Amino acid sequence: RRFEVPRVPRERRFDETRERRFEEPRAESKTEITAEQKGAFREIAEDLIGTRGAYIMDEHMKILGKVPVSELIPTISNLSSVYAVVFDGTIDENVVKAAEKSNVQFLVAMDSKARQNETKINLMTINEL
Repeated sequence: RRFEVPRVPRERRFDETRERRFEEPRAESKTEITAEQKGAFREIAEDLIGTRGAYIMDEHMKILGKVPVSELIPTISNLSSVYAVVFDGTIDENVVKAAEKSNVQFLVAMDSKARQNETKINLMTINEL
């Protein structure tokens, strides 16, 4: 026996595909960055250039610790009071997912492959500071 696929009118298929394709991901509202935070992030990011390290910070902009970038994802996954992460590396999808699970507000790095409109986290590169 042959499996039969129900036929959908061509116009309907096109409309559904078009709507899905152009639908923007909806990110929740982001925390606004202050000039003071921007300056602090820039200073810390400049200190990290070439170290392959990451600073994990709380909401008072105090450094909770420094870890190698290779251990960044497991570290932020295990912490709950992380407000910001500044690191010498590239923001990618895996870092963003781990940061979202830990309710991180800011990710600051040297470069970014992640798209700002796909996450509730503020993503910044050193050039944007």
